[in-house]
Amino acid sequence: MGDVDEFLVFLLVGLFLLLFGLLMVFNIGPAGEEERRTNTTIFETQFDAAYVSKVQEASLGSKKLYNGLFFGSNEITRHVETQGAQNMTISFSVASSNNLAPLEIMVNGKRVVQGNYAIGDYTVDVPGEMLSDKMNIQVRPWSSLWKIWAANEYNVKNVRLELRSLYFGKKESAFLLSSDQEFDEARVELVMDKNIGSMKVELNDKEVFSGFAKDLQSIKLNQTVIRLGENKLEIIPNKNSRFSGTARVVVFSGEPQKAEEQQRTVSYRPLSVFAMDP
Repeated sequence: MGDVDEFLVFLLVGLFLLLFGLLMVFNIGPAGEEERRTNTTIFETQFDAAYVSKVQEASLGSKKLYNGLFFGSNEITRHVETQGAQNMTISFSVASSNNLAPLEIMVNGKRVVQGNYAIGDYTVDVPGEMLSDKMNIQVRPWSSLWKIWAANEYNVKNVRLELRSLYFGKKESAFLLSSDQEFDEARVELVMDKNIGSMKVELNDKEVFSGFAKDLQSIKLNQTVIRLGENKLEIIPNKNSRFSGTARVVVFSGEPQKAEEQQRTVSYRPLSVFAMDP
C-alpha cells in the first residue's frame, strides 16, 4: 500500500513538471496598439468670468451741510459705478438742524427724496428706475432763500450707501488658425483655479459645451466650428457662477497607428525526463 502511495506522489510531481515545461516551450510576444500623435497649443489665455450678486458698501462720511444766499453751500457728492444695479439704500443720521428749508437726495440730477428732517436716523430706498451703471449721488440742503440772516443747515453723520447689483462678466478672446497648421482634431482645454456653478463655452457663436465643468475640462471641437483665420472663443457663466483659470486651444495631428505586431515565435527546449523507480 505504501509503494502505491509513493508511486502516486512521484506521478503527480512528474505531471506537474511536464505541464510547467510545456508552458515554457511557447514564448508568445505581445501585440498591441499605441497612439502616435503630436499636439500643439495654438492659443492660451487666462480667464475670470462671473455672474453673481454683489454688494457694494461705501461711507460718504459726516459733514455740516449748509446753503444760503450770503453763506455759500456745502454738500456731499459721490460717484458710483456698477453693473446690473438692483437696489440701493442711503442711510444717514441728522445730529442737528435749523430746518430753514428741506434737505434733498439726488441721483443723476433727479430728486429721490426731500424733506425737513428732525434729529434722528433715516434710510432712503432709491427707486429702481433711477438706478444705472453710473450714478452721481448728492446729499444737499436747499437754500434758505429770503431768510438771508442764516444758511439752511443740516449736520449729518454716518452717511452710507449700500448698492446691490447682479454682476455679469464673460471672457471673450480671439485667436488665429493659420493655413499651414495641419491637424485632424482640436480641443478647448480648461484648467480651473475657481470652479463654482455652470457655464457655456462658445466658439464662433456656436455652443460647444454647456453644464458643470470639471477642474480639468477637455472639449472636443467639431471641425466645422473651428475655422482658418480668426476664431472667437467665449466662456460664459450662468447665474450664480464664477470661474477663473487657464484656457487653451490644442490641435492634434497624426492618426492612431497600430504598432507592428511582434511575430509569435515558438522555441523548443528539451525536457528532462525523470526516471522514477516504482
